Amino acid sequence: MHGNFGSGDGARTVTGFDSSVGTSLTAATPSIRVPQQSATARPAGVAGGHRVEAADSVRGRVMVGLAAVGGLGAFVATAFAFPDPLAGASTAGEMAARLADSNAAAASRLMLGYAVCMTVVVGSLSRRVGTESGAARLVPVLGVAHLILMAAYAAGPAAAIAVGTGIFDGVTPGGAETALILSNSFFPLAQFTGVAFLVAVAATTLGQGRLRLVGGSAAVFAAGLLVPPIGWAVVYLSAFWFAGVGIRLAVKR
Repeated sequence: MHGNFGSGDGARTVTGFDSSVGTSLTAATPSIRVPQQSATARPAGVAGGHRVEAADSVRGRVMVGLAAVGGLGAFVATAFAFPDPLAGASTAGEMAARLADSNAAAASRLMLGYAVCMTVVVGSLSRRVGTESGAARLVPVLGVAHLILMAAYAAGPAAAIAVGTGIFDGVTPGGAETALILSNSFFPLAQFTGVAFLVAVAATTLGQGRLRLVGGSAAVFAAGLLVPPIGWAVVYLSAFWFAGVGIRLAVKR
C-alpha cells in the first residue's frame, strides 16, 4: 500500500502497512461484556413488591371481616334500641308521645353505621365479581342503594324528633304521621331494591362458577323477600347475609 502525504519537495511517501500496529490497537481496545440475566433472576424490588401486595391483601380482608361484624353488631343494636315503640298506638297523639320517649335518634345513627359498614362488604364483593357482565356492574349500584334506603327508613322517626324538639315544644302528631309515612315508603323500596341486588349477585356468581355459596344464598334470600307474609322479616335477616358474605370474603382469597 502506498500513500503520498503533502506536496512538493516536503512530500513523504509511506510504503506498506505495518500489521503489528493494527494488532496492537485491537489488543489495546478493552472488551465490554454485557452480563446476561438468568431466566430465574428477578429485579431487586419484585420480591419486596409481592410481599407488600400480600400484606395489603391480608389487611384488606381483615378490614372487610371487621366491617361485616361491626355492621351486624350495629344492626342488632338498632333492633334493641328501637323495638317498634309505635306498636299499639291508636291515634297520632299517642304515636307522637311514644316517639318522643323512644331512642329513635340512636337507632338512626346505628342504622347509618350499619349501612356504612356493609358498603365495605358490597365494595369487596363488587371487586371480586368484576365488571364482565351487566349483572356484575349492577351489584355495587343496587347494593349501595339498598343500604341507603335502609338508613333512610330508620331516619324518619329521628327526623320527627329532631324537628319537634328543635322547632316545636315536642313531637307533634303531624310529625309522627309524617315519620310513619316516610318509613313505610322507604321500607318497601329497600325491600325490592334488595331483591334486585340479590338477583344480580346470584346471576353473577353462579354464572361465573365461583362464590357459589354466596350466589346460592343470595337466590334464597331474594325468593324470601318476594314472599308477602315473610318478606318484611327477610329484610331484617338480610343483615346476617351481608355479614356472612363479608366474613366469607375475608377468609377466602
